[in-house]
Amino acid sequence: EEDLRQSEQRFAQVFSASPAGISITTLEEGRFLNVNASFCAMTGFSREELIGATTLGLGMINESSNRQVLVTQLREHGRFHKAETALRKKNGEICYYLSSAELIMVDGQQCILNTGLDITDQKHQEELRRQLEERFSKVFHTSPIPILITTELEGDIVDANESYVKLSGYTREELLGKNVIALNLVTYSDNRQNLLRTLAHQNSLSGVQGSMQTKTGEHRILLVSVERINLSGVPHLLKMALDITDRVNTETALETSEIKFRSLFDLAAIGIGLIDLDARWLLVNQKLCDIM
Repeated sequence: EEDLRQSEQRFAQVFSASPAGISITTLEEGRFLNVNASFCAMTGFSREELIGATTLGLGMINESSNRQVLVTQLREHGRFHKAETALRKKNGEICYYLSSAELIMVDGQQCILNTGLDITDQKHQEELRRQLEERFSKVFHTSPIPILITTELEGDIVDANESYVKLSGYTREELLGKNVIALNLVTYSDNRQNLLRTLAHQNSLSGVQGSMQTKTGEHRILLVSVERINLSGVPHLLKMALDITDRVNTETALETSEIKFRSLFDLAAIGIGLIDLDARWLLVNQKLCDIM
């Protein structure tokens, strides 16, 4: 009797002081026989409101079928461990907790001893992370700007969006797992080691001019921005490339044309001048100066 008393005393102390929410309910009805302070704090109900009431009567569980699944599992196995459970709090909010339960006998009646840790904040963080990842995925795959994700140290391709696939000429399957240097996909004006050293200090680079060779061997000039990101704790590089080949070629053609014009203008055997509508000289060559 003394051993039993001490055992019950220890159980009562653990039951009351536990930071985890603990409840004892009847197996058949889900009627609360006992709850600790942590369970009350987690659900928002007082002990007086809980004792004698049922989980369904208080609206803590949406459907009886949800409870029946847990009851069936307990009847078959006698316990369950770390099951994610949703409960409706007194204020109507849904809280999530990680619960473990066992069948126990209380005054000759089968009951459920349930212990749970509140993981509501964790669930919300997971949902937020899922939403952010979904938004990132949509932006990544639909962006008109070619985007590539590679491992930081090796330069192995982890993902490429449709715009980058079109730019490179490779299929997505041909790109994934391959090395950007081996495929000549990205060649920066500075070597890769200098790039990594720079990124180690400032985590991003913007407007770095480089070039790439497409699958067909065509060289394209790129304006590249690079950002360091962590994926599952591993450093990666997110690279956005703007194809400026046509712009550079146009600028080069204009520069060449200007050089040709200047050479013809300066070395012409006749005097050439440019004046505005108010008869002001804007440009003259040396031959015109000699004549005048």
